[in-house]
Amino acid sequence: MSQRVTPYLPDTLMYTEYPIVHLVRHGHIPNYQTDQPLTSEGRQEALAVGRELASQIRPGETISFYSSPTRRTRQTAKLLREGLQEALAQMNQNATIIPVVTVADNLQNLQFYLDSLSYDPIHPLFEVARWRLQQANSPQYQVCVAFHAEFWASSDPMAYWLTHPSPVVESPESVATRTQTYIKECLARSAQANGPRRDICVAHSANLRAFLQSVLGNEPGEPEFCGMAIISEDRVYYRGEVGEF
Repeated sequence: MSQRVTPYLPDTLMYTEYPIVHLVRHGHIPNYQTDQPLTSEGRQEALAVGRELASQIRPGETISFYSSPTRRTRQTAKLLREGLQEALAQMNQNATIIPVVTVADNLQNLQFYLDSLSYDPIHPLFEVARWRLQQANSPQYQVCVAFHAEFWASSDPMAYWLTHPSPVVESPESVATRTQTYIKECLARSAQANGPRRDICVAHSANLRAFLQSVLGNEPGEPEFCGMAIISEDRVYYRGEVGEF
């Protein structure tokens, strides 16, 4: 199993009455040729992180799970829930786990644009753009093919995206805004409910990096698979750093 960082949770959040949101990257996948399911390693990793979260659950807490529409995020959310539920049962901890993973479009990956449609940036899009470029010599297809090729050729595709604005790809600011909007919606919804609540939102590296860059003021680099940021009240916690939310 790859090296994994134990979810970082400040001691103060163990006792807060405020809602808590976890923004989590999906688990390990073999490649990005298609929307792949998690590898065996990724499944074990997601279950393990779910179990670790059990020690941070407050008595009487209600925990909900959300994910982007992709297969890899939905599967990660389901396994995090299973690991958490298993560990809480062993601890005899009183908590309510909502059994359904809710899919949220605002948590989707960065989007590539082609013919007024949007796509997750997996490799098949490159094949579509290249084929269409052969059919009609459109500047849009040329730009799309060029950006997509450079994106995947980079040693850090997300860093390339963060530093190379293009009309054929969603901007980091857009991804950060819709991710932050969804987190705020979760916090506001939970604040209206009775008792302590926690929302676990599974998304993508792009969501975490764009969001964290906007709130921390620096680009934190690639998160680990199942790596997470934690948000509560007006603070964001990530790898020991604290940002204003």
